[in-house]
Amino acid sequence: MRFLAFSCEAHFWCRRALCSAGAVHTWKWTVTGFSLFYANVRVSYQLLKKKILGHPLRYNEHKLLVRTTADALKLIPFSLMIIIPLGELLLPVVLRLFPNMLPSTFFEKQVDNAYLSRKLKAKQELAAFFQELVREHTKHIIEHESNDALKDKAKTLKEFQEKLLQKDRQDVNPFLSVKEILSFARLFKEEFVLEKLDLQTLQVISSKNHDATANNL
Repeated sequence: MRFLAFSCEAHFWCRRALCSAGAVHTWKWTVTGFSLFYANVRVSYQLLKKKILGHPLRYNEHKLLVRTTADALKLIPFSLMIIIPLGELLLPVVLRLFPNMLPSTFFEKQVDNAYLSRKLKAKQELAAFFQELVREHTKHIIEHESNDALKDKAKTLKEFQEKLLQKDRQDVNPFLSVKEILSFARLFKEEFVLEKLDLQTLQVISSKNHDATANNL
């Protein structure tokens, strides 16, 4: 009898602990979802004003605005259930039948590791290609160009590349300042444009961009 009484008491406290943990988890999940939704609404409000004033939106900004608008429309049925007496009792049933009625901020995003791996590999291959392209272009200018000013620019580019590839004691590539990058970009903005690249270079760039896009799919 004592054993049965102890088992019943242990079962009671175990269920109570599980209910308490579930209640805490539900509370945190609800607070997090509404906090993220409120943050999206604030950002989307600024994006909407920007769009009304005639400024273009970037792709991710447009996507956020559309998603937040859809989330706001999803809250209308919940508002009706809260206004109607005892309507909140139907919320678990409705969410069980129609889970997508919740705003997107209440769901955890599923991470596709294979997709991220393919995307990273494509970016690394594209970066390696452009490094080789710039290196060969610089070498060609130094060896065959008669214009001294252009040769000086090419030498500056070579030094810039060496600085980028240089490692520190912790084997970490150094970060260049924005001022250094902008000063370098001004030097070569006239040479590295599509109109001045040869046909072979353009074909290789097009091929690499196509491969990167295919790997992202």
